Amino acid sequence: MSLRFIKFMRSKEGGEFGLTGTCRTNSGVAQQLIDLKKLDDKDVISWGETYSVTTEDGLVCQVGFKDNAFVLFMSTVWDGGPKVSRERKRPKESSSKAKTSRIPFGDLPKKVLQIPMIVDRYNYQIGAVDQFDHLTANNPGIRPIRRGGHQALEHWLLRTVLINSYLLALHASPNQPTKVRFRSQVEFRRRICDRIFAMTTSHTNPNFARRIAHMDPLAMAPLHNHQNIKMASRAQCCNCKGGRISDRPLKRSALAEIAANHNRESISHYTFYICTICKVRLCNYKTSGRRCWDIWHQID
Repeated sequence: MSLRFIKFMRSKEGGEFGLTGTCRTNSGVAQQLIDLKKLDDKDVISWGETYSVTTEDGLVCQVGFKDNAFVLFMSTVWDGGPKVSRERKRPKESSSKAKTSRIPFGDLPKKVLQIPMIVDRYNYQIGAVDQFDHLTANNPGIRPIRRGGHQALEHWLLRTVLINSYLLALHASPNQPTKVRFRSQVEFRRRICDRIFAMTTSHTNPNFARRIAHMDPLAMAPLHNHQNIKMASRAQCCNCKGGRISDRPLKRSALAEIAANHNRESISHYTFYICTICKVRLCNYKTSGRRCWDIWHQID
């Protein structure tokens, strides 16, 4: 995080946001803190030493804190004054800064120590940013942008909307008439695509979502053609095993199958009923009380 960026976010043009984060020596930090950072290469600064420098306009506070190493911070919210008690672990003897960082602990493997509030807030409230970066890295959805800053910003906003929608759907209220059902972010995005394609098709039921690509033509039949009839023998319900109509034509690898069925019901139910179009066994609601027919056909 650079000084120029954090000042812009503090201004009215940037939205007047409060920011706290680490920074490098080439990010516009005060020369005094840069010199202390270089001095710490010799491990001569005691653990817990805190240095604060405020910019001339008084908008940004730059803080240097000696933990296992000398770390630089910038913040428009906190300075280096307020402190909070936290239990810390004693660094290993092989640590490059063990000479000074192990002294406050003595013979104790853990000890409650005073650390600046800015460091504590950064360490314990950065989880949401890390989760967003993790979900973005695993599901980029687009190819890298080589040129055009506006395209990069546009795609970043799109990813932000998709990830926030996914997280909100995970915490949907269980009291809703129809509970949102999906097994991963990939399936969540696939269902969004299904709905978009379904809006452009001429199905009699507007909620009859289908994936256009890689779909069995028989499964594209109108919903009223799908009938659940009783057979003489019973077999396992495909929905109870974790299947969906959009998954049926595709073959998944072993690892993908494990990830896709994570946290799903492991009990497989047997049923006498079969869908005449899909040719798969599905539980009947009247006899079992399970909504496998609606879930399989993605009816909301």
